[in-house]
Amino acid sequence: VTETRSDSLQRAVTDLATYALNHAALVDQGGGLFTARSAGSSEITVSWAGVTETVRVAISVPVLTSSSPADGEADVAVTRETVLRFSAPLKASTVTGESIAVRFAGEALTTRLHVSPTKDQVTVFYPEHLPASARVQLTLDGDRLTSATGQLIDADGDGLPGGIGHVSFDTLSLTVLPGT
Repeated sequence: VTETRSDSLQRAVTDLATYALNHAALVDQGGGLFTARSAGSSEITVSWAGVTETVRVAISVPVLTSSSPADGEADVAVTRETVLRFSAPLKASTVTGESIAVRFAGEALTTRLHVSPTKDQVTVFYPEHLPASARVQLTLDGDRLTSATGQLIDADGDGLPGGIGHVSFDTLSLTVLPGT
């Protein structure tokens, strides 16, 4: 919040202004900083020196924005890692084998999860090669995986926090053909 005086001088008054919220989707952190707690919309009313302004804010649920390999991709190299990109930074402590699990034929695969410095990307490394000619399924548990602000991730793409989402891909066939 910036105050512009009659002599055109400006000063920041963010810490001095008062704020009122009309929805529990936002939490006032103090000093003009707010944290989203859930999806929806809210209004923030800001008051300073007898002037009051109301701002409408739309709050979306953090989601998986892309994966590599993509869901349904075929002929994926057995040496390839999986990269998951999210719309918001994640709380690193919630990135676990329970919130992001990988399976083949119903059996869990051993993984190592790496959260990027920006916390909006997770790379899934496989210490062993992925099985050849296999359908690999990665499961995201949005009831365990949260954003840095504490929001549950919309894992199933229904626009609501939480849920279970999947990314499946097929690995390359490495079948040896006699005489080749």
